[in-house]
Amino acid sequence: MPRAARLVVAGHPHHILQKTFEGRPAFYDMGDYFAFLEQLRRFRDQYRLEILAWCLMPDHFHLLAAPEKTDALAKGIGSTCLVHSQHLNRKYKRSGHIWQARFYSAVVDRGDYLLAAARTIELNPVRAGKVRRAEEWPWSSARHHLTGRRDPLVN
Repeated sequence: MPRAARLVVAGHPHHILQKTFEGRPAFYDMGDYFAFLEQLRRFRDQYRLEILAWCLMPDHFHLLAAPEKTDALAKGIGSTCLVHSQHLNRKYKRSGHIWQARFYSAVVDRGDYLLAAARTIELNPVRAGKVRRAEEWPWSSARHHLTGRRDPLVN
């Protein structure tokens, strides 16, 4: 039986969650984080995604992103994950899957839930015990939202 079609509403924010296969790391060092962010920035521009909030964790990532077109989420996130898998496999001389087969996404209302979704995403490292305050985690948009520091990924 075919899987259910993903609900994507162009112009509306979506909470996106992508986990790694079997909880394996997606980021082994700072270079891996920077490579992923560069890939995401490239595909954000190519597929016209508006990124409102983001957080990279060692074995998963969250985004709050609004696609301009309905196919932009699948293409943008899919391309980012594919290229990052290739990067890791090449760098660490291995092969195989990095990510679970399909990312989770849910449409987010632009009302009160939008702010709650961004907070949930940016507080992820605090809940995981990685940092005490969200703005201490270098791999999220929390610094941008809490201190006004420019974030090249948030557009």
